[in-house]
Amino acid sequence: NEFEISIKTGANILQQLSPEKYKAVDVLITPDGQWHLNGAPKEAKDIAINIDVAFNALHGEHGEDGNISQKLERLGVPYTGSQAMPSALAVNKIFTKEVLARAGIKTPPGMLIEDYRDSTSEDDREEKVHELALKVFKSIPSPWILKPARGGSSINTFVVKNFEDLQIALN
Repeated sequence: NEFEISIKTGANILQQLSPEKYKAVDVLITPDGQWHLNGAPKEAKDIAINIDVAFNALHGEHGEDGNISQKLERLGVPYTGSQAMPSALAVNKIFTKEVLARAGIKTPPGMLIEDYRDSTSEDDREEKVHELALKVFKSIPSPWILKPARGGSSINTFVVKNFEDLQIALN
């Protein structure tokens, strides 16, 4: 879901690297998982032998969740960014909040809202959204930031300041 921004980030990195200092190699991983080296499809293991270090420009799923880091570790390729395990843990906001609380680090109040869309009929959805909005309204002071529990960037992130907008965001 963040493929396009990953492409822009990678292009920017390639443009900024000094050709006098670095030999940049363009590695692309398509949304279906196909790896490419300088535009040509290749196996990941065949690409790994052509690079000294990977500059991870992937956003969202696979890039920020530790998936690509784990693959690079298995291939023996050093890379920028966090290791696979901390990335996987940090991308889960609920788990991260729990770990921080156990370490005595304060975080803003929060609430996990389960996805109700598949278990609620279209007729019941408006009432369910209203109930959820009331629960949030009574439990946490505004403004509210609604964001998926997993994922990066600001995709599906809403900052709301009143009850009506809260219902819209929850819907």
